[in-house]
Amino acid sequence: MKQIYIGGCERSGTTMLGAMLGEPVDGVTIPESEFVSQIAYNHPGIMHGAINTETALAFFVENKRFRVWGLNPAGFEKRLDKSAAQYSEVVEALVLFFSERIGKQKPIYWVDHTPANLKNASTLFKIFPDARMIHIIRDGRAVAASLLRVDWGPKTIPAAACFWLKALAHCFSAEIFLGSSKVKRVKYEDILKEPEVQLRDLCKFCGIQFHHSMLEGSRLNPAFLTLDQHRLVGKTLNLERSNAWKQELTQRQIEIFESIAGNVLDQIGYETIYWPHAAPHRSFERYRLEAKEFIYREVINRWKKYIRFRRALSVNIEIARKYKEIIR
Repeated sequence: MKQIYIGGCERSGTTMLGAMLGEPVDGVTIPESEFVSQIAYNHPGIMHGAINTETALAFFVENKRFRVWGLNPAGFEKRLDKSAAQYSEVVEALVLFFSERIGKQKPIYWVDHTPANLKNASTLFKIFPDARMIHIIRDGRAVAASLLRVDWGPKTIPAAACFWLKALAHCFSAEIFLGSSKVKRVKYEDILKEPEVQLRDLCKFCGIQFHHSMLEGSRLNPAFLTLDQHRLVGKTLNLERSNAWKQELTQRQIEIFESIAGNVLDQIGYETIYWPHAAPHRSFERYRLEAKEFIYREVINRWKKYIRFRRALSVNIEIARKYKEIIR
């Protein structure tokens, strides 16, 4: 199977694009799967030679991000050959098992829309050397407006600006490291403006066939864990979404963001409002915003994320405990 990885800063449209590219019957969009690279980090030996499939399954099941997929490990275990296999073969078997569960029997490619894919690019390309990666980039002010609404993101504009800049640094370094033959950049706003043109170009880069059904991207059912965050996935594309941040953020919030990241916005082609004369946040503003960020990061967000994960994982807790014993 072909592997297509989409990455970028969180809230930049990775899931939207993933749903569109994986829409046809010969493709499948899998849930976010950062656990694939996390397991490789934690157990580097699996990258070199064969691995016992039962052990590999145990590594999967102990990871809470895998459990969000909602798969029955017993059913996946039956599908695996009991003999040793390459890690890439185990991952592909997992994708095929998931595909069958959602009614796609023989996909020839899969799309992974985990935002951190570019951050983990070097590991992913060691597992799948022939993969293709797409870096989707979005106006940082729009990303900030979206981050303020989720329970895991920054809750102040300065923190959101730094969050966006840090993510871009990872993504741009991956572009430099891998080169244009492996990574292609696309803007979220360009997809909204001319979706067919952009999708055709991306399909050519990835070596897959363009289908008009990609323009819908409606078959993806986001995991329960992120269902509320992805409520617009599969909806009709609306160009007005690209400028919604102008109404969602106050003028002062926009000015503070541009005082921190205005030069980057300008360099990657986004029109600024206040930069290069944007006034940074003042002492009183800084103390107030830092206090708010601390309270949300250390208390409110932690509690909300805990509740959300407990709800999503509750049905799989006993199964996970069973398979953890394999590792011990």
